[in-house]
Amino acid sequence: MFPTTSQILNNYILQISISLFALLVSLIFFGWLIRGARKDARDGKSGTRFKLFAAAGLLAWIGAAFVFYPPIIKTFRHRFDPQRIVEIRLTQLENAKLPPVVITDRELIAAGFKLLPSAVGYNPDHERLWPEGYAIEIKMEGESDYSPLKLTTHRRTRKFATGEMTPLSIVTVSADRNAEAINFTCPAFHSWLRKNVDPRFVVKTPEIVP
Repeated sequence: MFPTTSQILNNYILQISISLFALLVSLIFFGWLIRGARKDARDGKSGTRFKLFAAAGLLAWIGAAFVFYPPIIKTFRHRFDPQRIVEIRLTQLENAKLPPVVITDRELIAAGFKLLPSAVGYNPDHERLWPEGYAIEIKMEGESDYSPLKLTTHRRTRKFATGEMTPLSIVTVSADRNAEAINFTCPAFHSWLRKNVDPRFVVKTPEIVP
């Protein structure tokens, strides 16, 4: 499957760590409240304080879960088996006016996409992934439309500090068009694209007859 479980968890390690820390703090806090509530009950006092703090803690946890977990859940829901791809549609980023290329050769597709589970996480650091590469849509076996999962490949990056352009082999994956992307570096997949996709986008110049 791609992205693999380890690839997804590694990408969201910070969010998961913060969420687990918040859960641990909440559990400790609730334990303290329960002890206080029991003491108040023994002393004949009201348990209103416990109820208010418990409600506030629950709302805070729901808010944190709403922020951190939907992107993770979406990515898990839409990840795919490369062997089940029946069609891909590629649009060139740097020249969107060119018509997209559609590939339906399942063996060819599988040969390229089976390389993705070996991809390594990549964190863009003060740079912009340059729009040079492909936007890739995938259609799965048994589906009538393309998957919500979006793949984009980038071949260069521009450093904000220096403006320097640097070659790279990035694949970004998002659960839908507006979702946060997971970034990977995968030179082998880019090599497959150069060999099997680039030639399909070559614009033939018209022959001039003297």
